Amino acid sequence: MSSASAPANSIQSSISIITRDSSNAVNSSSRMQQYTTDRIKFLLKQQPSTYKVLENEKNKSSICWKVFGFPAKRIENTNEYQKIDGFTSCRTCYQTFSYTVTTGTRNMLSHSSSHPIPQCCTFRN
Repeated sequence: MSSASAPANSIQSSISIITRDSSNAVNSSSRMQQYTTDRIKFLLKQQPSTYKVLENEKNKSSICWKVFGFPAKRIENTNEYQKIDGFTSCRTCYQTFSYTVTTGTRNMLSHSSSHPIPQCCTFRN
């Protein structure tokens, strides 16, 4: 591990989340996908027909949810998307952070304030 440390507001997660593709119950145990924050950002940018950011539909008290949503992968042969658990992504620039309901919104708020809302990170209807 490097001795240099990143500023608190730019901490990126090195956590990997492994999810099982359950869209096909017969083959669900055979396909596993590993995600990192950098990998999700890359996939959102490079494969927009397969990956997108879903709006947080729960009651949201933080303003950062105007900027962020949940990354998701399209379920094969459908127009439905399955949320990639453990992450949240900027809806415009795709900056991705690790996220659970207990980790809070500090990183998202910091990211939101670093970009003017009209320039980056507004919801597209």
